[in-house]
Amino acid sequence: MEYAENGDMSTYLQKTKLTEVQIRSWLLQILWAFSYMHGVGVVHRDLKCENILLTRRYNLRIADFGFARFMDRGRNPGANTVCGTMTYSAPELLYGKRPYNPVAADVWAIGVVLFIMCNNAPPFRNSNKEEIHKKQMEKNFTFRRSLGRSRTLKDLTTTFLEPNFLKRTKIKTALQHPWIKEGNIKIPADVAITNETITASISEPIITETSLRVPAFHYQLSEYEKTISTDNELFTAVVKESEVIKPKTLKLKK
Repeated sequence: MEYAENGDMSTYLQKTKLTEVQIRSWLLQILWAFSYMHGVGVVHRDLKCENILLTRRYNLRIADFGFARFMDRGRNPGANTVCGTMTYSAPELLYGKRPYNPVAADVWAIGVVLFIMCNNAPPFRNSNKEEIHKKQMEKNFTFRRSLGRSRTLKDLTTTFLEPNFLKRTKIKTALQHPWIKEGNIKIPADVAITNETITASISEPIITETSLRVPAFHYQLSEYEKTISTDNELFTAVVKESEVIKPKTLKLKK
């Protein structure tokens, strides 16, 4: 098991302001990871900043697959089990009809993570489920002017936080967005090869009664393995292999 030396994204963002270059680097890693997971028939169903870990070289690792499930394929998507964290839950999970499309719900959660990377705060802040759902349906969220985010980044974020899951962006579409293309980041060879081997598509998945009853994964003890992360030069400047310069910290008002 790889050790994530820099903790989780939630803790990191409590004191750090990300540049758009850094946001793009992390978002691409998330999109590539979920493109692979969805392609092989797995939905996460509990993505949040606390479940995104940072390696020593500031690459991401998606963690906590406790709610994840394998899925069948078919025309009519369906999942009846509501799980995850309310702040990251799509509107159809809070007050929608069952079954719901878990792939679209994962995409919504990615949008919430993206918004938090942009604003150091979630888009919908309320302890009341009814109020959160109302804000979601009204698209009632704002970007902090002081952080000066670009129009194209705001536009991309909005496509993830679309309350109508039929109109919500898809990962393949998001990867072609102008803001993503601005970075001119070449997809790593191993990621490209892995995704090219996936032939099945689950943009419209089905979760059966059987798959909901059977645990998705069987965990076993594993030995510590040396990190396979390469230097994330789009996120940090690396002086030596064992020394990483952290991005400047954000001084939050008390």
